[in-house]
Amino acid sequence: MVNSREAGHYGRIRFNFLTAFAALASGTLNNARLYAELKERAALIEALERYQESIFGAMSNLLLTADPDGSLHFFNDAAADAFGFSAGDTGKRLSDLLKARLSEKVVREIERSMSEGITILGIEGVAKGKDREIDFSLNLSPIRGKRSRRPDGHVLVFADQSRERELKARMDVVVEERRVIKDMFSRYLSEEVVSHLMETPALAGLGGSGKRATVFFADIRGYTSFSEGKKPEYIVEVLNDYFSEAVEIVAKRRGFIDKFIGDCIMAAWGVPMTSEEEDAINAVACAIEIQKLVADPERRFFRGEASHLMVGIGVHTGYLVAGNLGSPRRMNYSMIGDTVNVAARLEGVAAGGEVIITEDTRALLGDRFELEERQAVHVKGKSQAIRIYSAIDIKPGAIRRNP
Repeated sequence: MVNSREAGHYGRIRFNFLTAFAALASGTLNNARLYAELKERAALIEALERYQESIFGAMSNLLLTADPDGSLHFFNDAAADAFGFSAGDTGKRLSDLLKARLSEKVVREIERSMSEGITILGIEGVAKGKDREIDFSLNLSPIRGKRSRRPDGHVLVFADQSRERELKARMDVVVEERRVIKDMFSRYLSEEVVSHLMETPALAGLGGSGKRATVFFADIRGYTSFSEGKKPEYIVEVLNDYFSEAVEIVAKRRGFIDKFIGDCIMAAWGVPMTSEEEDAINAVACAIEIQKLVADPERRFFRGEASHLMVGIGVHTGYLVAGNLGSPRRMNYSMIGDTVNVAARLEGVAAGGEVIITEDTRALLGDRFELEERQAVHVKGKSQAIRIYSAIDIKPGAIRRNP
C-alpha cells in the first residue's frame, strides 16, 4: 500500500479513522465556505440597511413605521425633528404617541387602517410639531410580505405641506427675481448676458453697488440744426433707424444700454457684470465700429436730408454706482457718479466721427488699438486737465471684430 512502511499497517481501525477525519475536514471546509458567504451576506444587508437609512434620512416627508401590534418601530430624521421623537419612543404604542399631536379623528383613522390592514390616502390636518404647527397630508399603508397576506406592520407618510408652501414661495421669489432681471435687461443686453444674469441673479447687484466700469456717450453732431422745422414723426424715424443699428453693435460687444437722451446713447460695460480690461476693450471697439458704420456710404440710416449727420463718442473708465434708482412705484437700473459725468463731458469734446477716451481707459487696452494722444482738456467738475486720446482703429488681429 502506498505510504505504508509495513505490511498490514492500514487495518480496519485506521481506515475508519481516515474516513472520519476526511468527513470532519470536509465539514470544516464547508462550514468555512458557509461562514464566508454568511459574512458577505451580512455585510450586504448592513450596507442595504445603511442605504435605506440614508434614503429615509434624506426624505423631507415625515416617515413612521409601526409593528403589527401597533408599536412604533422606526421614524426618520424629519419625523424626529417635527414631532420630537427620540430612541426611547421606539416600542411605544404609536397611537398614544400621536394623540397629543394629531386630532382625534386622524388618530382614529390611523387605528382603523392598522386594525383592518387597509390603505388610506390623503388624510389632511394640522399637527402640533415640536417647534411649529405642521399642515400635513397623511398616507397610511400596510406592509405586506411576498408570501404573507397578513400585514407585517404599517407605514405612515406625512407630507409637510407647510414646508412645501415655504419652498414654493421661495421658488416663486426666485422665478420672480429672474423675471425682473429679464424684463430689466433683455431690451438692453445680449441674450447671452441676460441668460447668465438669470442663472446668477446676485451679479445684477439689485439695489445699487459700487464698481469700476467703462461708460460710453454717443451724440449726433448737427442734430439740433437738422431737426429745426422737421416734422416730429420724421425726426423719430431718423433716430430709430440709427439707434436700431447702433444698439445691435453695443449688444454684440456685451454692453448695457442705460438710456437714450434725446439723440444721445448712454451705454456702459462692467454693469451689471464686471471684467475691467475686457469691458474697456469692448467699449472702445464698439465705439470704433459705430463710427465705421456711420461712415459707410451704404449705411441704412442718415439718408437724404440726414446724410450729413455724424456722431461724436466719449469713453471713460472709473468708479461708479449702478443699481435700481427711483421709487417703489417706478425704478430703473442706471448709473451715477463722477465717471458718468466725465464720459458725458468727453462726448462734447469729440468731433464728428471721433472717439475720445481717457488715460484711465487707455491703460486697460494694451496695444490693441491705434491711438493718438490729444491735448489734455479741462472738463467741468475737474480741477486738473484730463489726458485724452483719439481711438483711430482696431489693430489687425488684435481682437475679434464681431464677437
